[in-house]
Amino acid sequence: MEQTLATFPYAYTGLVTLAAVLMKFVFAWNVGQARRKHGVAPPLTHGPDEFNRVLRVQSNTTEQMIIFLPVLWLVAVVNSDTVAASLGLVWVLARIWYAFGYLAGDGKRMPGFLINIVVSSILFVYAAWGLLAQVMG
Repeated sequence: MEQTLATFPYAYTGLVTLAAVLMKFVFAWNVGQARRKHGVAPPLTHGPDEFNRVLRVQSNTTEQMIIFLPVLWLVAVVNSDTVAASLGLVWVLARIWYAFGYLAGDGKRMPGFLINIVVSSILFVYAAWGLLAQVMG
């Protein structure tokens, strides 16, 4: 039987995943734009402060997504699609807050960054708890 979006049990988590990927695409696009604006040709990874901030937003987001995506999907599969998607949406919004804060400078990135770390930690614990419950029977 063919699954449709209506019968796919992880549709909300899928939509949040697409939102995270779109956000990451925008951050990567911003790096390309900043490279052109500041004349920082690849493979260089250092330039004026404004360029460095844009690059760090993109790089740090890549680093955080490696943690976020697996635990997001584990929560969806072993616990709840809606819980995973809700926490995932908070993570995406906090990551955008982090980006705006980092680009503004003066430590304004910390609230978004801290929310990301807390949400990723909650997802990790929730995923581990759900998996242990499955294994322990």
